[in-house]
Amino acid sequence: METQLNNVYIPPVRAHTKRVITTRQEDFHMPNLTCKELTALEETLGGEQNLVKKFKAMASLCNDEQIKQDLENMAQKHQQHANQLITFLQ
Repeated sequence: METQLNNVYIPPVRAHTKRVITTRQEDFHMPNLTCKELTALEETLGGEQNLVKKFKAMASLCNDEQIKQDLENMAQKHQQHANQLITFLQ
């Protein structure tokens, strides 16, 4: 089953293979994701992308510079989360 979410290709899940995920200085192996797990990750990615859009929109409407900066920082943090999910799903 191939999936595409916002122009991000998500390869089909294959049995008996492992994904290698590298975070910071530790490596660990994770078995392939089930369809349910993949769907949950796709939904989480969509949620993160939605939060980025909302925080950016709120920041553009804000007159208070400190609040505007805080909203932009939150948008950036959620963009980092989305990027991590995209990297994992590739």
